[in-house]
Amino acid sequence: MAEPPFVPPAEFYALVERIERIAGRGRIVHLKPETARLCAYALRLTRPNRDRLVAYLCPVKRCDNRRSCIPCIGKANAIIQLFKDV
Repeated sequence: MAEPPFVPPAEFYALVERIERIAGRGRIVHLKPETARLCAYALRLTRPNRDRLVAYLCPVKRCDNRRSCIPCIGKANAIIQLFKDV
């Protein structure tokens, strides 16, 4: 696994807050290549399973349909596939 790009702590937390804020508004988050590498590195460290990804991606809090929600499961499957392709 490649080393992550270095980001000073203050800049790192500002980046996290910005990504969360934009995504929280339902907007697309555009990442610069170095930011995408940092995010990919963090994802590799956590290796979330599909159920946890579905719960995180689902816009409905405490959703009763997470085990059968095609859009959320599809997104989670796409992310898992990205891990397999690397």
